[in-house]
Amino acid sequence: MKLKKKVSTITASVLLAVSFCSAIPASAKSLADSFSSSVSINYDRPALAGDYWNKSCTASTNGYYKRHYVRAYIGGNNDGPGDNAWADTGRCYSNGDISKTATTDSVFVSSNGITRLSFPTAYAKYGN
Repeated sequence: MKLKKKVSTITASVLLAVSFCSAIPASAKSLADSFSSSVSINYDRPALAGDYWNKSCTASTNGYYKRHYVRAYIGGNNDGPGDNAWADTGRCYSNGDISKTATTDSVFVSSNGITRLSFPTAYAKYGN
């Protein structure tokens, strides 16, 4: 009888500990593994002798639950947006999943122009 009671008590304690621990999120992925980014050039509207386009850049994390930031910007350079950025989200901090998108104003591209050459490079960053 005493053995059954001890086994039941131990089992209940283990189950309680497991349920308590599972309620606390743990980072299953590293920040680098949780990060993703995308860039797109989007048609906006028609115009005489060409079209208007804009460029978007998205930085996001999924599955990382410690304090971190993402940043998306278009223009500038790999070191940062500087004064030359066409669009910038700034550093956006989170303790969980986050997604931020920087989008430029629309730019006219003539009918014989190359759309992708009308925009500067896009960058997506993350950090702590």
